[in-house]
Amino acid sequence: MLMQRLYLLYCPNFDCRDQIFLPRRSQLGIFEHPHNQPTDIWPIKYRCHRCGQWSDFQAEEIRLEGVEVQVQNLQKDVLWRYNFSSGQGNSERRYWLYMKAAPSWTAEQIVERLLIPSGMWEESHGKPEFCGSDSFSIRNTNHSRTPYATAILGSSLKG
Repeated sequence: MLMQRLYLLYCPNFDCRDQIFLPRRSQLGIFEHPHNQPTDIWPIKYRCHRCGQWSDFQAEEIRLEGVEVQVQNLQKDVLWRYNFSSGQGNSERRYWLYMKAAPSWTAEQIVERLLIPSGMWEESHGKPEFCGSDSFSIRNTNHSRTPYATAILGSSLKG
């Protein structure tokens, strides 16, 4: 095992306390020791993949801690981001969902099981559309596209 200092969040459910490792550089910010520079996307809404609890996180809840990691254990190293939109033109809304696990769901299942239950999307926003996904490693700044789901949530209104 290797000890690393990583920026992370914890599921607030005391029966779970799952660790959410933040990528060193992403749309969420720059999290490289000794710097903690979150972007203005915060606060984010998070759904724990382990216990299913929805929670709101502020950037101030990000912690730097020493964590034992296995070099071969890539599950801890990847945060997935799913991109959604609804509406058109000036009323277009964008939604971002993050999760460290990657269920192999269809686009329709991702909308039904993550976006709609999050409470972020409403019928008045227009039909939600899955727009793609990205993965971010905590070890480097490279990322790749892949067809899997996520569960920390953010949203914006374009226009």
